Amino acid sequence: MPTTRDIAGTIVVAPELLVAQIDRALGRLPGIACAGTIPPQRVGAATARAPGIALTIGSEGVSVACHLVAYAGYSLVELGCAVQLIVAQIVDRQGGMPITEVHVRFEDIAAPAREERHHG
Repeated sequence: MPTTRDIAGTIVVAPELLVAQIDRALGRLPGIACAGTIPPQRVGAATARAPGIALTIGSEGVSVACHLVAYAGYSLVELGCAVQLIVAQIVDRQGGMPITEVHVRFEDIAAPAREERHHG
């Protein structure tokens, strides 16, 4: 039986797929209300993007910027750390690429949604 070392070829994970996975994961994270707006200078440099997310592949690895709106009642520092961890895990595990940085910017606070009111 051949091992992966015996098989020629490449494996490519499209940056757009990583962005889509990040978008889905952050959409399920308690405390995240919606995406924010990526500034034009980040959009222009991005390899792939979705609302509130810009992923850039550089020579050293992957950089991701997440611009988000959080629900009231959540610790923004704890929420930001959770976002960084989720993004880093997706890029590393799904994309097999080193993550160099994950920038998280909270642009606004939203009133809690009905299902979020218990927290806070």
